[in-house]
Amino acid sequence: MYRENLKCTQMRRCRDALNKFFRVMKLLLFFILFISFQAIAINSASQKRINLDIKNESILSVLNFLEKNYAYRFFYSDNVVLDQQKVQIFANKATIDHVMQQLLHYTN
Repeated sequence: MYRENLKCTQMRRCRDALNKFFRVMKLLLFFILFISFQAIAINSASQKRINLDIKNESILSVLNFLEKNYAYRFFYSDNVVLDQQKVQIFANKATIDHVMQQLLHYTN
């Protein structure tokens, strides 16, 4: 009888310890996800705004201008003809997404 009560008590303790462990793990997972989403939000909210007023310039020269004046790097194939197409871009406090959409609108 005493052994059965002892086994039952040990099983309850083990079950309670497992429940506590899983609660802590769930809470830890929640905090990790919360911090990750905050980091993503901070990164996208702090995206630098671009001011441009470029007329009759090649796409290549616009990309070079963006690389020189802003913290962006562009990779493209030399086979793509970027210096023949002339573009006209105006951007006032625009994101890089908006600028690139305007710039690539001139390509096929």
